[in-house]
Amino acid sequence: MKKLVTLFGIILLLISAGVRASDDAFPHRAKFKHVPIMAPEALHKDLDKIILVDVRSRYEFQTLHIKGAQHIVLSREKLPAAAAALRAKSSKPIVFYCNGNSCKKSYEAADLAIKAGITDVHAYDAGLDTWTKQYPDQSVLQ
Repeated sequence: MKKLVTLFGIILLLISAGVRASDDAFPHRAKFKHVPIMAPEALHKDLDKIILVDVRSRYEFQTLHIKGAQHIVLSREKLPAAAAALRAKSSKPIVFYCNGNSCKKSYEAADLAIKAGITDVHAYDAGLDTWTKQYPDQSVLQ
């Protein structure tokens, strides 16, 4: 019986370590729980049905970005108005992205848009790193 309890404890420890590892993979999700997330596969499938916005620096965008993405600088003063202008032109979902899972710019951009009253906003938090590995043909390198 003692071995069974020990084994059960080890299993619980391994399971909780696995949960922590997946949380660690996206360290900013906990802070931005209200921001809907778009997975790489969903983004790829719906790429022509969304407005995709890169919120990295202009230099980063000009160097490499997802095909069809627009660039908006992440700025508390400018992003809400720019996102509102996108929404005025289209009712498509707006998806913000940045470099990767440890970057929080996509969440911050979505948060600013949501707080400005813009609906159907998402963060693609796997970012450009994951995208270029999975979909190199849908990436633009200049």
